[in-house]
Amino acid sequence: MNILLIDTYPHFKKISFSSNDIVQKLINEYMKNYPQLLELQIQCHNNDISILKAMASKLLKHSIRREEEITKAWRNIYPAIPVVIERAQKMFTNLPNKIYIVIYVGSGYGAGWATEYNGVYAILLGLEMIVYHNWTSPEDIEGLIAHELCHIIHMYLRNMNAREFEKLEEQPWFLLYSEGFTMKCEHILTNRMWRIADKMTELIIM
Repeated sequence: MNILLIDTYPHFKKISFSSNDIVQKLINEYMKNYPQLLELQIQCHNNDISILKAMASKLLKHSIRREEEITKAWRNIYPAIPVVIERAQKMFTNLPNKIYIVIYVGSGYGAGWATEYNGVYAILLGLEMIVYHNWTSPEDIEGLIAHELCHIIHMYLRNMNAREFEKLEEQPWFLLYSEGFTMKCEHILTNRMWRIADKMTELIIM
């Protein structure tokens, strides 16, 4: 399985944001260079760019204040990718020939997102939401990539594209099954309890 990596974070870091033009700069100086990425986010905000702008305005201010943590998460993505891919190749004999992994700072749709990019299965990693959820450790990043990869594998095994699969997930019972499949797959790939369940257990013990 070939990994096609698109890392937009170095481009994001070069932009000088100010409180007055933060959203316009995000769109005009950053996202315009990745039109499909922008289109995907607009679609996920009910095709309403005003929702995207409102979400981006709140999250970007938060992200800029936590730049050090975003950079930490970004750095932890690189060593996690080959580890997860190697384990998946040992576990599954039938995998897609290639997938995109896109690293970006966006408008709050999700820390991880299994979808398609340029007509190819893709994992989108939103740094702003990774930091928002405090999933910046190597273990959390590894778990996140494994989780989204398991969604992709599930789509592939069902011979479905992302849109067809997302349509099925609109049914509550299928969504429950889909997430259960993916959580178990993540558990096996990382040899750890699902990262969110683990945090919930810590809270209960406390």
